[in-house]
Amino acid sequence: MPTFINTRPQQRALPLSDALTNAGLTVVDLPLLEMIAIEPNKDDKQKLQAIAQSTYDVLVVVSPTAANLGMRSIKSNQVLSSQTVVAVGDATAQALAANGVEAITPQSLSSTHHPVTGLNNLNNNEGMLKLPCIQQLSSGSRVMVWRGQGGRRLLIDSLQERGVLVDVIELYKRQLPEQTFLAYKNWAAKKRAVEDSPIVLISSNEAFNNWHLVVACNRHYQLNDFIYLVLGSRLANIVQQKKLLFKQIESLNPAHIINQLAGNKF
Repeated sequence: MPTFINTRPQQRALPLSDALTNAGLTVVDLPLLEMIAIEPNKDDKQKLQAIAQSTYDVLVVVSPTAANLGMRSIKSNQVLSSQTVVAVGDATAQALAANGVEAITPQSLSSTHHPVTGLNNLNNNEGMLKLPCIQQLSSGSRVMVWRGQGGRRLLIDSLQERGVLVDVIELYKRQLPEQTFLAYKNWAAKKRAVEDSPIVLISSNEAFNNWHLVVACNRHYQLNDFIYLVLGSRLANIVQQKKLLFKQIESLNPAHIINQLAGNKF
């Protein structure tokens, strides 16, 4: 089976890399994003402390990194003891739970499963919009969102269109790790002569843009020398427009990815 290039951030790559290695695949870790913490400004610090007075109807947390950095900023899980907290998915909910905070996820309230993957259809921003605690928000309601710079705005824009007051706290920024360029060059120089089309995991548009930069730094491979495993229909449409060979996945769960690779129908 071809090499699998795991492009997840270093902090999140290990469970998938271990599962793929145990399944007999050769895995190369080439993170396309790293998370760099941002110190909240004075205004954001005041908003974070306002959670203690339950002045927000809902707190939305969009990633494990946002969960950990946000909890560090408020310094006490007791601040959120009476706050309704929504997490984008299980990994984010687990990060909050590790900090003593219980969160609602789209998965936790959904009994609808994908007919092929068996995974919950409700996920990410679209899934959060279907949660009762989000649907009941109206003009004048207040929501705080913990996220990174440049994240998707579907949830935020949808709430603001309904007159909901949304305070966005950006707790980190994403960037392409410099060491990935060297790691890619070293791998490509060794593998080109004997390698079948490697499989590359692409989990966001930002990661895909960074992948273009990485591939361009070395002449051994071109974009169309790879097979892409892409997360969700939105990203699949972007890759399809590039006329690249790909397979769409519905989750970054290692078991789901291994199951999709087992079919090996690209």
